[in-house]
Amino acid sequence: MVCGRGSGRISLALLLALFVGSDAANLHLEHKNDTWQYALSVNCNATPESKCGPNEWQTMAGSESCGTAGTQSPIDLVYTNLSLLENHSDVTGVKFITEGSCCGANFLMNEHTAEVMFENSCEKTFSVERDGKRYYLVQLHFHSPSEHNVNAKYFPMEMHMVHKDEEGHALVVALLLAVRDNVDDSFFKSLMSMIPEIPHNSTTASPPTTASPPTNVSNASNASTASNTISEPNYGSKEMDFNDLDPYKRLIGEPDDLLYYTGSFTTPPCTTGTHWYILTKPRAVSLDVLNMYRTKIQSSKPDSQLASFSDIIGVAGPVVPIFHADAGDEVTSTWDTSLGCNMRPIQPLLGQAPYSVRKLQVTTSSMTGELDSCEEAAVAASSSFPWWAAVLLALGLCLFCALCYFLFMMCKKPSKKKKRGVKIQPAAQRLPTRAPETAPLMPMPQPMAPVLQPMPMTYAQPVQTSYRILGPPQPVSPPQQQPTASQTQTYAAPAASPTSQMTYSAQQYVPQQYSQGQYTQGQYSPQQLQQQPQEYSQQMQQMQYMAQQSPTQQYSPQQYMPQQYMPQQ
Repeated sequence: MVCGRGSGRISLALLLALFVGSDAANLHLEHKNDTWQYALSVNCNATPESKCGPNEWQTMAGSESCGTAGTQSPIDLVYTNLSLLENHSDVTGVKFITEGSCCGANFLMNEHTAEVMFENSCEKTFSVERDGKRYYLVQLHFHSPSEHNVNAKYFPMEMHMVHKDEEGHALVVALLLAVRDNVDDSFFKSLMSMIPEIPHNSTTASPPTTASPPTNVSNASNASTASNTISEPNYGSKEMDFNDLDPYKRLIGEPDDLLYYTGSFTTPPCTTGTHWYILTKPRAVSLDVLNMYRTKIQSSKPDSQLASFSDIIGVAGPVVPIFHADAGDEVTSTWDTSLGCNMRPIQPLLGQAPYSVRKLQVTTSSMTGELDSCEEAAVAASSSFPWWAAVLLALGLCLFCALCYFLFMMCKKPSKKKKRGVKIQPAAQRLPTRAPETAPLMPMPQPMAPVLQPMPMTYAQPVQTSYRILGPPQPVSPPQQQPTASQTQTYAAPAASPTSQMTYSAQQYVPQQYSQGQYTQGQYSPQQLQQQPQEYSQQMQQMQYMAQQSPTQQYSPQQYMPQQYMPQQ
């Protein structure tokens, strides 16, 4: 048989073989001292060993809401026709969603019921969508007889599928189970066969554990692991592989109309605000499944929370529940009154204000999704590589490379040599030393003569100085007298050529002795003095011509002026 998408029902023989072949060491046992029970009680807080019944649950710490009428569950589902019920206007219906695979679960037996915990790979597989919010299946468990009544009548069993959203709010889907002949209930038999039965033949005694919080549909999974040598255990759990564990498809089947109301947990602490959806059509089981379940839950004795039906409802003598007409023909006649029951008495639908407006309504449902096979999930899990593993691998690779680089640098770094001390020997023992060889000295390089760059030459404006020229010499050398004003002549410089940019005066070219009246030798005549400026004028013209031929070089008149014509300071 192949389990997977669209597969048929699981054969009972395969599941029984799987259960029998499981390791018994996986069974974990524990003893719990719970503070509540299903039988009615009187003054339960008188002694520490006393347990509180449903009529006194509200006296326990943290369970005060158990006594608030109009908020509690279960209730009597009173209706004659679904069409007469008011439609639930808050939601348009609920949707059962299946995504992924579920290949195993935790099957346990606690002090009052049998449970199947959906953990690990099944945590997000099954969910109910209500008003846009997802509630994920946490666990399912059973009650016998049913906790809810239909028009004041019981059914032999009831199954609760407990869902929770991310904030912890609860939603419970309830199925009423009726006994039928010739019914295929292999899935229910498989579940019952996997639920462990608590053994009581332990030879090693150990003291009971301390008191634990009340066990209910919300915290029944908080079981701690204990050894198999617990004295008188009342709690046992076992991890089991279970292919194609699809409670929606195998238990609910085709969706139909649902009854809706707002209630609470049916065990302490009686948490209010729980959404309840009850299938209107009961599901069928065989009488063998009913007896198997009722027998197994008795194994939590002697410290069990179960009680007879008469002790729960507060009547004397053995009493058989009044069953619904659709509960089954053989239920009443085969009901064993000596076996304990695990149902809370019916709670009133209405209470005092503001809890006087609760209503029983009707809504629709739908189902979507398929369960993936466990073989495909195993292949996908083995082939997939999670992102966090890739990050860790990259970090480890970086650390390894850094370590290799550090070791390489440490090996490459030269080690410091230790200085060895020199032992000084006596002069007699010293070996003759050889004169050190001197290397020939290299001649010092001679500095190179600096290369002088010609400085640019500019024309300097000559200082114009007025010179007085004496008249011609007299034949007789008279005593030196100062010349008169009438004898003083002033010579002007010849007119500059059109290309000249400067003017010159004759006084610039007259020797100083003549300008001061020291004309004694008669070496020059006035005609000679007049010829000198002409010679200079020719030199100036030659200079201007050269300047035009070489415009990048500047010349000054002093370069071409005869020294004797330069004015003396």
